[in-house]
Amino acid sequence: MLTFFLEIHIKLTNKSMMKNLFKLEPGLPAESAIKIIYYFLLSLSVITGIGLIVEGLNDPFGELFIVLGILVLLIIPIVLRIVFGLIIRNK
Repeated sequence: MLTFFLEIHIKLTNKSMMKNLFKLEPGLPAESAIKIIYYFLLSLSVITGIGLIVEGLNDPFGELFIVLGILVLLIIPIVLRIVFGLIIRNK
């Protein structure tokens, strides 16, 4: 079992394999990676906004959390769409 992991480690440390693993070439793979990052950040912002609103509802003085949660839900998706739209268009 240990030799199996050592073989994987040796294969992954090969420079040409590492270059191919992390290199984003123009075309479909690069666009897919950009879209995956966009949707990941979008879901993270939605979860954060909903979490702030729920925390504000549980807190007796949570108006600030509610307002921040609403702002996160409104502003961050718009900013992400603008930024990633520019990235895809200028790629």
